[in-house]
Amino acid sequence: MKRSLIKTLAFKIFLVVLAGMVALVAGMLALTYTSVGRGFLDYIHAIELERTTEIVQVLQDIRARDGDWRAVPTDSESFRRWLLPRLSAPGGFVGLDSLGPLPATAPGEAWASFPPPPGAPPRNRGFPPPPLAQGNFSPPIGGPPPLPEGQRGGPRPPDRLGLLGRIALLNADGELIAGPAEATLKDARRPITVDTTVVGWLAVTRSNAGEDDLARRFLHGQRNNMLLISALSVVLSVLLAWRLAANVRRPVGALVAAMGRLADGNYGTRIPEARGDELGDLARTLNHLGGALERYEGMRRQWVADTSHELRTPITILRARIEAMQDGIHAVEPHRLGELHRQVMNLSALVDDLYTLARADLGRLEVARLPVEPLSVLDDVLEAFQPRLSAANLALEIKHGESEPASSPASLTAPSATSNWITLGDERRLSQLFSNLIENSLRYTDAGGRIRVVCTIERSALRLAFHDTLPGVPDTDLAHLFDRFYRVEGSRNRALGGSGLGLALCRTIVQAHDGTIIARPSELGGLCVEVRLPLRQPGAETR
Repeated sequence: MKRSLIKTLAFKIFLVVLAGMVALVAGMLALTYTSVGRGFLDYIHAIELERTTEIVQVLQDIRARDGDWRAVPTDSESFRRWLLPRLSAPGGFVGLDSLGPLPATAPGEAWASFPPPPGAPPRNRGFPPPPLAQGNFSPPIGGPPPLPEGQRGGPRPPDRLGLLGRIALLNADGELIAGPAEATLKDARRPITVDTTVVGWLAVTRSNAGEDDLARRFLHGQRNNMLLISALSVVLSVLLAWRLAANVRRPVGALVAAMGRLADGNYGTRIPEARGDELGDLARTLNHLGGALERYEGMRRQWVADTSHELRTPITILRARIEAMQDGIHAVEPHRLGELHRQVMNLSALVDDLYTLARADLGRLEVARLPVEPLSVLDDVLEAFQPRLSAANLALEIKHGESEPASSPASLTAPSATSNWITLGDERRLSQLFSNLIENSLRYTDAGGRIRVVCTIERSALRLAFHDTLPGVPDTDLAHLFDRFYRVEGSRNRALGGSGLGLALCRTIVQAHDGTIIARPSELGGLCVEVRLPLRQPGAETR
C-alpha cells in the first residue's frame, strides 16, 4: 500500500532523530556560550586580583609600620589616585611609579639611595643636595635626569574595566575602610596579613565585562564560531538521521512485502536474516512463521486428502454390497446384513474420531473434571479386552512398580496401595485412551506374543507403559506415530484395519488431562507407549 512520505515510519524516525540532535546542539550551544562568557569574566577577574599584588604588599607594610589604616585615604577619588601608581599592569608589568613616594629621610640620604647612572662619576656623599625648588624639579648634577611631566614610570595601559573604582579595603571583620560602598567579603578578595594574622582584606568587585569593547569583540567572535560549528553539526545530523531512517526503511519494507505474500498464501516466502539486531530477529521469526504455515498447509491438505480417502473406502464397500443385493447378485441374508452393519459401525467410529479431533483443534473438546481412579478404569478396559486377547493368542501381563509381571486374571486388579489414587478427568475419555492403546497393541502384535502393562506411581504422577512384542517400529517413524492418518510402512500398516487416528486421539486425550505421552522401542522387541497422568492423594481437596 502506497502512502505519502510524511506518514512513513522512516520519516518519523528521521524527524525524531533530527529533533533530538537539533535540541542537543542548541542546548550545547547555549551552555557553551554561557560557559565561555562566565569563564571569560572569571579569567578577567583572576587577572585583576593578580594585578593587586603590589597593593597588598604596600598595605601590609603600612599596617606593619603604623598599626592602623590612617595612612590610606578613605575618600573614593583620593583612594583611586593612591591606587593608580601601585596597580600592576596586565602581564606582570609594574611601572616605576608603582614604587610610591619615598619615605622621609635625613638630608642627603634620599639621593644617596639612588645609584649613579652608567658612566657617571661617583657622587660626593659629603654634600647634601640643594633644597627643592617650587615648580620644575631640577636634580643636582650627577643625579638622575628628570622625567617628562606626566610620564613618571612610562605610559600606563588604560583602565578599561574600571578596576580602580572596584578595589576596596576592608578591615578584618569585613567593614569598609576605603573604596566602593557595595564591596563585601562575598567578593573576590586577598588577605592582608601581618605576622600570619589577617588584619584586612583587599576586595575586588565584579566588573561588567560586556560593556568593554574588547570583551564584546571576544565574545562575539566566540559566538560566531559556535554558530558555525552548530550549523555544521545540524547538517551532519540531518545526513545521519536520513541514513538511519533509510537503514530502517529498507528492511521494514522487505518485512511488509513478505507479510503480504504470506497473507496471499505464498507460504514459501523467505527474507534474508543477516542482520544481528531486532529487525534481524523479526526476519527470523517471520521466516519461522512462514515455515510453520507451510507445514500446517501441507498437513491441512494431507488431512483433507486422508479424510476423503478414509471415508470413501467404507462408503464404496457399502455401496457395492448394497447394489449387489439390489441387483440380486447376493441374497439378502442375515450374515450379509451383519457385514453391512459392521461397515457402518466402522464408518461411524471413524466419523466420531474425526469429529473429536476437529473439536480438539478448535479447543472445544469436552473433558469432564471429576475425581477418577485411573487404575480402576484401566482394570475395566483390560478385563473387557481379555476375550479378544485370548482369541488372538496374546498373553497379557500386569506389572506394578518393581514387582514381577503376572499374567493370571486375578492380577488385573491393581494393588490396594495404588488403586485409590485419583486424577481429575473424564472417565469416558480415559477409557477411550486405554482402549485405543490396547487395541493398537492387539492389532499389530504377532500371534503368540505378549502385551505388558507397567503401572508406576512416581512424584504424584501415574506412569503407564504399554509394551508389546514384535514387530517393532523403526526409529525414524517414532516421532510421527501420533500424527493423524500416519501408518508405519511394512508389518504395522493399514492392512490390519487401522485408520491411523487411534494414537492421534490418545495424544489429544492425554493433553486434555494435562499429561504427556511418548513412544519408544519396547524392551520386548515391539513398541512401548508411555503415558503420564497427574495424580492427587486420596482425600485431597478438589475444586
